[in-house]
Parts: sequence; structure tokens; C-alpha cells
Amino acid sequence: MKFIPLTQHFETVAMLYEKCAAMSEKLEILQKQSTNQIQNGQIESEDTQQLQKNSQKQTLKQKNKQKKKNVGAIVVQENDNRINEEEKKTKKSPKIIEKKILKQQKQKVQFTCDHCNKTFETSQVYNKHRYQLKYRQNQLKRKLMKQKNNVSQSEQSKNKSKIQINKEIKNKKKCSSVQSN
Repeated sequence: MKFIPLTQHFETVAMLYEKCAAMSEKLEILQKQSTNQIQNGQIESEDTQQLQKNSQKQTLKQKNKQKKKNVGAIVVQENDNRINEEEKKTKKSPKIIEKKILKQQKQKVQFTCDHCNKTFETSQVYNKHRYQLKYRQNQLKRKLMKQKNNVSQSEQSKNKSKIQINKEIKNKKKCSSVQSN
């Protein structure tokens, strides 16, 4: 490897910086000239074509934004229409409410439960109560049946074990009697 003194490195770096600065100044001057010529309408080059393409893209973006705004306006109009329809329904609803109240008043006949002696204002509530009672009774029956089955199974298993023990004892006795003879 060749030994290069450090001062020489600094000199080359300084030259590179000077060249870069000079080139950036030239670029700035060229950009200013091109913008001046474009504004005056003197130049029709690739730069202007690119600018036109960019402007077309911007106009397309603006059109898309306007479409989105229009869609938003349509949504707002639809919401307004829905609100108006709901208001119309609420105007009709007092009549419906009156009918419901009349039905409820007709249905209000006091029912008493035979099981618990409670009084119920409507048939729906009374029927619901009866259903709950039946459901509870069915659940209790199921629990009792399970318990009975469990008890009977445990008893059967105990009986089987006793029978097996008795058989074993008899077999042992037979064996012992056969051996003694």
C-alpha cells in the first residue's frame, strides 16, 4: 500500500466540496431560468410536459375529492330522508300506542294462581308463571330420577359384590372339602 499524507486527503475533500457548491449554484440558476421561460410561455420541453402531467394528476385528485364530497352530500341527504321518515312514523305512532293500550286494558283480567295464590294482571304474565312452574317441576323430577338411579346403581353394585364374595367363599369351601377327602 502506498502512503498518502493526510494533508493531501484534506485537499481532495476540499476540492470536491468546491465542485459540489459550484454545481448546485449552476442548478439553481438553470431552475430559475426554466421557471421564467415557462411563465413567459417560451419553452415547450420535457419539463413542461412533466409539469402538465403533474397538473393533470392534481386535477384528477381534485375531481376525486369533489366526488367524495358529493358522495358525502348524498349520504347526508339520505340521512335527512330517513329522519323525515322516522318523524312521519312517530306521528303515526300515537295511534299505534293507543291501540296497544286498549289491547292491554282489554287483557287486564286478574288471574290467580292455584299453586301460590298470586294475582296476575294479564294473561301473558300468568301463562309465563305457569310455564315456569312446570319447568321447575320437570327439573325436580329429573333430579329425583337421577338420584334414584344413582342409589339403585350403588345398591346393585353392592349386591353384586356381596354375591361375588359369597361365591368365592363357597368355592373355597368346596376346594377345601375336596382336598380333605
